[in-house]
Amino acid sequence: WFKETAHIVKNHFIASPDANVVIARKAKVLPIEFVVRGYITGSTSTSLWTHYKNGSRDYCGNILPESLKKNQKLPQNILTPTTKEQDHDRPISAEDIVKEGWLTQEQWDFASQKALELFEFGQQKALEHGLILADTKYEFGVVEKT
Repeated sequence: WFKETAHIVKNHFIASPDANVVIARKAKVLPIEFVVRGYITGSTSTSLWTHYKNGSRDYCGNILPESLKKNQKLPQNILTPTTKEQDHDRPISAEDIVKEGWLTQEQWDFASQKALELFEFGQQKALEHGLILADTKYEFGVVEKT
């Protein structure tokens, strides 16, 4: 998968000499999880559907329309980022990510765009096999130049 998506964004993958082994570049993990959603679904406390059914229409800075139904395709893919905190992940808006110093604006702009591009690529791959990609999480890191 890392080879198939390398045209979208460079990644840590170097090689996999065995099915149980990955050789990778060391990277400093960005402290934000990039959750991309194409459907309004889920049952956990952090799921988009849980927040929506409880009345929230502004989730992580995304304004959601009225009358959405569980498992419905969203009008467009959305990012619902969360912080990587010790006790629990916290939903957060792009504005607050930068304001609170989790990422720079440049880091947010780059990683959020790449997350959306990766998701669209994954949706297309799923569609080719008669499947859907409802949502997923991406994590990014920065490799120091040597």
